[in-house]
Amino acid sequence: MILRRRLLDLVSDAPLVAVEAPSGYGKSTFIDQLVASSSAVRVSLQADDRSVQRLAARMVEAAAAAGVEVAAGGEQAPSSQIESVVVALGRSLPAGSWLTLDDLHHASDDVASVLAQIAAAVSEPGALRVVLSGRVLPWRPAGAPLLTEADLAFDRDETDTVFGGASDGAAEDAALCRRRTGGWPAAVSLWAHHTTQAALVADEHTVFDALLATSLSGIPADRLPTLALLPLLSERVGELLGWPGLVGDLVRCGLPVRRVGSWWTLGDVARDRLPRHDPLSRDLAAAVAREYAGQGQLLDAIDLLFAADARHLLPAVLAPLPPSAFDHHDLNELAAALDVVPDHVMADQPDAWLLLAQTAEMRAMLPLRGRLLDRLERAAIDHRMRLFVEVERVRDLSSQAQIDEAMLRGAAVLAALPADAPIARARGLFALGWALSLSDEPRSLLEAARHFAESAGLARSGDRDDDRARALSALAYRVHLKRAEYDRAISRFEEALTMIRPGTTLWAATLSFLAEALVVVGRDGDALDALADARSSARRLGDVRMLAYCAWGSAKVMARRRDTAGLAHWLAEANGNRGDWFDHLTGAEFCAVAAELHAQCGDIEAARAWLERTYAHPRLVEYPDIAWPAECSIEVRAGDPAAAEQMIHRLLDEGYTEFRERWRYRLWLAWCRHRLGDAVGAATLVGSVSMEVASCGHPELPELHEPEMWAALRAAGEATSVVAGWHLGVLGAFVARCGDSEVQVPGGKPLALLKILAVLGRPVPVEEMAELLWPEVDPEVGRRRLRNVVARVRSAGDFLDRADDLLVLSAAVSVDLLDFESLAKAALRSTDAGRVAKATEALERYQGELLPADRFEEWTVLPRERVRTLAVRLAEVVLHDARERHAVDDSVAAIERMLAADPYADHWADEAAVLLDRAGHDDAARTWRARARRIRADLGVT
Repeated sequence: MILRRRLLDLVSDAPLVAVEAPSGYGKSTFIDQLVASSSAVRVSLQADDRSVQRLAARMVEAAAAAGVEVAAGGEQAPSSQIESVVVALGRSLPAGSWLTLDDLHHASDDVASVLAQIAAAVSEPGALRVVLSGRVLPWRPAGAPLLTEADLAFDRDETDTVFGGASDGAAEDAALCRRRTGGWPAAVSLWAHHTTQAALVADEHTVFDALLATSLSGIPADRLPTLALLPLLSERVGELLGWPGLVGDLVRCGLPVRRVGSWWTLGDVARDRLPRHDPLSRDLAAAVAREYAGQGQLLDAIDLLFAADARHLLPAVLAPLPPSAFDHHDLNELAAALDVVPDHVMADQPDAWLLLAQTAEMRAMLPLRGRLLDRLERAAIDHRMRLFVEVERVRDLSSQAQIDEAMLRGAAVLAALPADAPIARARGLFALGWALSLSDEPRSLLEAARHFAESAGLARSGDRDDDRARALSALAYRVHLKRAEYDRAISRFEEALTMIRPGTTLWAATLSFLAEALVVVGRDGDALDALADARSSARRLGDVRMLAYCAWGSAKVMARRRDTAGLAHWLAEANGNRGDWFDHLTGAEFCAVAAELHAQCGDIEAARAWLERTYAHPRLVEYPDIAWPAECSIEVRAGDPAAAEQMIHRLLDEGYTEFRERWRYRLWLAWCRHRLGDAVGAATLVGSVSMEVASCGHPELPELHEPEMWAALRAAGEATSVVAGWHLGVLGAFVARCGDSEVQVPGGKPLALLKILAVLGRPVPVEEMAELLWPEVDPEVGRRRLRNVVARVRSAGDFLDRADDLLVLSAAVSVDLLDFESLAKAALRSTDAGRVAKATEALERYQGELLPADRFEEWTVLPRERVRTLAVRLAEVVLHDARERHAVDDSVAAIERMLAADPYADHWADEAAVLLDRAGHDDAARTWRARARRIRADLGVT
């Protein structure tokens, strides 16, 4: 008997030990060693001992044999009787004694709950200790040592000991045995026994045949060839084979079967010696292969089809899978398996090649994608599939920024696609949306948003969650983020994540995009959590590019926190995960962003070093403006302010700048004006920045990303006497004032222009304003007309500025809408005792519906609903406080405010009536009930 010291050390102090392994792995021998120096009560189940009742009976017998009497069962339930046995043994036996429950594979699943009770009863130190053992355990204890066949297999030293390993010949035999048997103790022992008896010397084949003969005798002979072909086993596979008790039969016969996740495998030492004649029929092989593939075991599915000479069925097995099913597999290997499929099969079943090409796009494996699409086009595929391939070509054109050709071919293929091809149409719409989103022109972004939304809807109808999630993610990143609609972008990303299987490539990519939006609005903790999750997935997938992007995102968080050490760490991490991404334009962008982040942290020397690397990148010659933001950031902070001002104007006029970044560039201009001593110019630009960031719902952006610069500019502005007094009111009715005097603004388009700027609360590009005022005319005609309208507005007062092809309200103009929203959001974010007072103050600024005279203008719809919702939420804060104080009058006043914001909310009128009834104000209550009835009558409901 080999002393298993290494195993005994693993469980020496454990009160509960589990041992699960096939027959022949020495479970009982190990348990004998474990309990050798202690008192032990042994319970061993037999083939018929399946129920809890039989386990209870065996335990009572074992206790009695050990001299421990247990009270008669009577009406006691079997589980309670078992607990009584455990308690009695713990009281009667010396501390550290053992209860062994062996051959638990005979027990039914019902025994699992009883084993959990036993585990709970022996959890205290010094109490009775328990060993659970069997070929398969009905319950595996969490947190307890679990020894499996991998642990029980003989290691090299143990195998040498069995062979008496002194001589070179014995050592060679032991090494060969270990390699051939995997350390299976029964096989090692039998082999060693044969080699030590000259008359019985035989090769290992004879040894194993003798060892397996008894176990295999319990399996019908006609089943053995099937077992030889199946790498993975499960009850479902058994059902497909007409053998529903497959796994149970193998375990019962003592074959070396082990569990791997949700699957079982028959050890190679046994499977290699099974007869391989009469292979599976092709149809049966395909059915099992589909089961494998559906559970993520693609390579096993392929191996089975090839073994059954059914490789022509591989496309039919792969085609129904979602793209995410390939995430953990090498696409080149899968494509190579498809390469051996004949062309005529490909022509009949091309979907698998198309699916792999789509997956290759997501994994940025463009050469493989091109090869797959090329082969599809060369095959004799039908017209429908040719249209599907053309959709993929349009997607490639979009990703390569060949916008005109993508739009032309995309429109043509969408017009030709049949109505019953929702997924192809969804992917085509996505491609057009992507092409349109490459432009920052407002009309293009609105059209891109429509395409992405329609793509998501079609993907949903086609039950393709991955495509739907990709469309929503693109809508968030390519449209909402570009338009500085951060909250909408975050919401879309989070919606997309609910449709993606965690751990996939798409999951990691979407998390990294979400993190970028979260960083912008200052949700650093959430951003780092998202990046950590994405990084974990990327490591499992071996995705170097995603690891670099995650590190890049983490570096942005560190820069915002002014953590220079953290910034350097994450930039080094990104730089250390170079893939082909660094050789492309993304590499130049990475260097430029690294320079800008260092400048943001005040480390100008490091910033200049990264800027040099940016200019040394070979791809920068194509797009030199990639380096301009970093160059501007360095010059603004540590260079000549006049030169920096010129650089920023060049960036705004000639470079590619996203709308969401323009507030930052205008802030830099304000800082240049400040450094040049132009206090009024700096204050005017600061006012413009304030309006722009307030319009996207995040007035805190300058303080989050440029806190030092912003604080200095605000302090300087407060000390500067800037004439103000111009005011626009859009709540209740439009009004324009200068001081206490009302100003008459020319009607028609001039009045509409001012209303639009006041309601949108942000700078509006000239093209967008022309589109809003004259949606039916050519853009150039709209621009010419707009010049005249701007002149007429300026004739009425100092309301308007124009810079960088943008129209914006002057810094000296206040707007009641912006004041109300700022106070409302501050009140709703507040958690202190002054929340109610802040809500009341904000409500006083709400003078009524937003521009009721313009109720049907499209640009007022969303702002009107947003403001109405804010007013209702504020009134709910006040009402909740009044209820808490049992202040009926204040409660009714708050309800009045709610109805002012939402006149058709009849339930609030009902609540006022109830409150007044309870307070004994009968007449007032009747008035409110009548009001509720009038509202319902207006709505046409009862």
